[in-house]
Amino acid sequence: MSLQRLPLWTIPLVIVLGLGLQVWYWAQLPDRMAIHFGTNGEANQWMSRTGATALSCGLVVGLPLFFSVIPIAVRRLPTSIINIPYREYWLAPERRDATLAWMSGFLFWFAAGIAVFVVCINHLTFIANRDALPLPMVPFWISLAVFLGATFSGVVLMWRRFPKPDHVV
Repeated sequence: MSLQRLPLWTIPLVIVLGLGLQVWYWAQLPDRMAIHFGTNGEANQWMSRTGATALSCGLVVGLPLFFSVIPIAVRRLPTSIINIPYREYWLAPERRDATLAWMSGFLFWFAAGIAVFVVCINHLTFIANRDALPLPMVPFWISLAVFLGATFSGVVLMWRRFPKPDHVV
């Protein structure tokens, strides 16, 4: 399997895993669930179990699908409404397909990363609610650092992939 196709397999698998966790934890969760936590891990906002589950499922499915649909939609948009630096150069007919292919790959990887991140955060939230404890902050900060590090790395790769063209002043 190529690296370009890996996120296309990862995204649905992580979504299924995230929804499976919802089913697994459902009976173990309290009727009133903490859905937001302060920096010390203490809960500070609550929601019904049904509402929290709907929100969680919406994030697990919605965020990765949103970022997966963008590349499909962008291919159908006219160049004039795609907003990237040096648009005329990078979306010129001879470079448009390669540019959009690279951006599609980036967004599919981002969608996979956000799916994994959301499932990790949901899992930590389920544990905190199930056990009536604060959110485990060390795993939370590690998950956030990995996600933000991967995102930053992707932005650096994008910046290096699409530099200012030599002829642009």
